[in-house]
Amino acid sequence: MKKQNLCNKVCLGIAALVLVGPSLAFGANSAITVVSGSFNSQTLNIFLNNIYGIVIGITFTLAVLVLVYGGIMYMLSAGDATKAGTAKKIITSGLIGVAIVAGAYLLISLVTWAIGIAASG
Repeated sequence: MKKQNLCNKVCLGIAALVLVGPSLAFGANSAITVVSGSFNSQTLNIFLNNIYGIVIGITFTLAVLVLVYGGIMYMLSAGDATKAGTAKKIITSGLIGVAIVAGAYLLISLVTWAIGIAASG
């Protein structure tokens, strides 16, 4: 039992690194702009676009990690109906999370486009 628990943790850790690693690598080259000088509407726009891109990226990554966790739990349920049911609920929650994040991205992009703010994210 301990060996299987350790294997579960190692598999989950590897899956997390595989999913989060590229996000961190692409995040290093993101379009975060540093603004110096006086604070005006343009600097507020840049600040909000930076926050928007970071929050959407982090929440999407977390939603995908929930999906992966649910998938691993489902594979490791070994025919146990209660574990499989719990895993299905986790997968459903992950899919709902991805849909919410995608909807938020679409809504924010649509609003910023409609009011004439070029969103980066």
